[in-house]
Amino acid sequence: MKTLLLLRHAHAADGRDDWKRPLDERGRAASARLGAYLRDRGLAPDRVLCSSAQRARETLEGVLPHAP
Repeated sequence: MKTLLLLRHAHAADGRDDWKRPLDERGRAASARLGAYLRDRGLAPDRVLCSSAQRARETLEGVLPHAP
């Protein structure tokens, strides 16, 4: 059975151009926790579609190192 994972970006900094807003410290920690959660459940993506927004890319960068 295939599983579809829909993720929202982690917490981002305020006050910048929306597309270029980076994750803040809280968001970086949350993305690493999410990666560990997925790893612990054996959920590894076969394919990733990700927005080019900075906060989305940084969330992905925090999640993938933990993926199985």
